[in-house]
Amino acid sequence: MSEANPNLPGSGSGLTPDMRQDIVQLITQTMQTLNAGANAGIPGNPGNVQQDPDKDFTDLRWRPQDIGFFDPKLDEAHGKGDYVTVGTNTYWRNVYMFVDQVRDNGTGPRAAVVRQNLSSCLRGEASAWYMDELNELHRTSLKFSRNGVED
Repeated sequence: MSEANPNLPGSGSGLTPDMRQDIVQLITQTMQTLNAGANAGIPGNPGNVQQDPDKDFTDLRWRPQDIGFFDPKLDEAHGKGDYVTVGTNTYWRNVYMFVDQVRDNGTGPRAAVVRQNLSSCLRGEASAWYMDELNELHRTSLKFSRNGVED
């Protein structure tokens, strides 16, 4: 993966290089794990619902609230700790806990839905990092490639 560009806005995001690398590694590994178990779905099944008569109903609609929002530098005025609830939404400060939540919600037929929409769960410093430090190829690879980002 390419190094951060110090000339881009947001490169002084407050995330250390080690934190940025950990985030890249964890999200890439999570996407690869999700892709390994991805299910293409039932051909011809309309809408965002996957049903198998012998299995439980799986809702494929995207709701970022199901995972929560990752903001490692969320203002402590909202509460202290690795995660806080603001209104009805969960905000994660701890990248490892956020990644666990992504894994829990992105298994089976939901893997592609989570992969393609995960960036909508990034807030504040994490969103700035995603937009400023990853180039378009890396962002697209995270969304659509079964192998995530590979150098």
